[in-house]
Amino acid sequence: SALFSYHDYTTFRFALQALRVRALRIIFIFPSLYPLKRLHKYADRRIICSVARSYALYKEEIAMIKVGIIGANGYTGFELMRLLASHGGARVVYASSRSMAGKCVAEVYPTLYGAYGDMTYADVDTDKAAKCDVVFACLPHGESAEICGRLADAGTKVIDLSADFRYDDPELYESTYKKEHPRRDLLEKAVYGLPEINRDKIRGARLI
Repeated sequence: SALFSYHDYTTFRFALQALRVRALRIIFIFPSLYPLKRLHKYADRRIICSVARSYALYKEEIAMIKVGIIGANGYTGFELMRLLASHGGARVVYASSRSMAGKCVAEVYPTLYGAYGDMTYADVDTDKAAKCDVVFACLPHGESAEICGRLADAGTKVIDLSADFRYDDPELYESTYKKEHPRRDLLEKAVYGLPEINRDKIRGARLI
């Protein structure tokens, strides 16, 4: 397959030769195992297939988009985890919650057990979140901007599901939500996440 190149096969062939040498040494030490020597070619094929499958899964795993969710215990966080569980190119590696930190995700939402097993909610830590490829912020209006700003400053792609970056005019935001915007400097840089209109801008945006 495309995930298993000729170079990879060559690497595993040498590893396989080392395994075969060890097997023959065992047969030499224990003569009663001589009849098994005839099976080494069949065993080789089984080993190659097994190793190839394992390596393909490994390469697929590292190719996946690593997703973080801040505020994962709320409704939008739950829906995100449910949708991402069936996404073939992304995997949730960090789900945080201030109120549920330390609790098992399946304890709060039993329907997520099949996808997330014993995964637990972590405390909010922007340093850990910044290691993800993309972070979704599912926080209340007014609280999201500061955390999203720190992540954007760190170079992490952020998708904010609150209203904190929906307006590029700070005056309009403040008159609508009756609070001062904590990161006015990012309002003009944020892209509204409507792909029907902003598809090209979304591709290169750091803050959506």
